[in-house]
Amino acid sequence: GFSAAVLAAIMDHYISGDPVVRGPDEAAEAVEPGEEDPQAASIRELIETRIRPAAAQSGGDVLFREYREGIVFLEVQGAAHSLWEGIESMLRYYIPEIVGIREFQDTQMKPGLGTPEAKAIQRLLEEEINPAVAAHGGHISLVDVRGEIAYIRLEGGCQGCGMANVTLKQGVETEIRRVVPSIEQVLDATDHAGGTNPYYQPGKGGMSPM
Repeated sequence: GFSAAVLAAIMDHYISGDPVVRGPDEAAEAVEPGEEDPQAASIRELIETRIRPAAAQSGGDVLFREYREGIVFLEVQGAAHSLWEGIESMLRYYIPEIVGIREFQDTQMKPGLGTPEAKAIQRLLEEEINPAVAAHGGHISLVDVRGEIAYIRLEGGCQGCGMANVTLKQGVETEIRRVVPSIEQVLDATDHAGGTNPYYQPGKGGMSPM
C-alpha cells in the first residue's frame, strides 16, 4: 500500500529537481490585493500540486486551512494521516519559516473533551497506550466524547487498513472501557467526512459503528 516511504521518494524527486514553489516575483504577481500573503499562497500551492496528489493515492486528502505564526493548520482525512511526518518535512524543506504543522480539527473547541471521562481517557492514552504504540511510529488521539461514545484517531504507524489496525482499535477500546465504564463504543474518527456524523465514515477498513 501507499506509505510515508512513497511520499519520501516523491519528496526526494522534487528536492533534486526544480523548485516547486514559485519565486518571490511570481508569487507576488499571483497574489492580488485582499488575497492571502505570498507565503500562505506558496504553502497552498505546494499542498495542492504535490501533497494532495500523493495523499489521494492512499485514499486520503490534505486541505490547507490556515498559516499563523509559523504553524500550518491542515485538515487531514483518511489514510493521509500516515503521511504526517513526510508532509511536515516537505513543507519545512521548501518553506524554512514553517516551525510545525497541526491538525485544524484539533483547534476547534469540543465540549466533550472537557469532561472527566475525556480527561481520564486522555491520561490513559498519554501514560499507557501511546508509549507502547510509539515504538511502531504510531500515535492515538482522543478526538471527542459524546455520551457513551468515544472518538479516537489512529495516526502515523497506527493508521491504515488490515486486521492489525482492527486488533489495535479493539485493544484500545477494551482499555478505555476498563478505565471509563460508561463508554459503550469507541469509533475510529480517522475517516471523518462531514455529514450527520462528522467523525466517522462507515465502510472503511472493515469497521462499522453497528
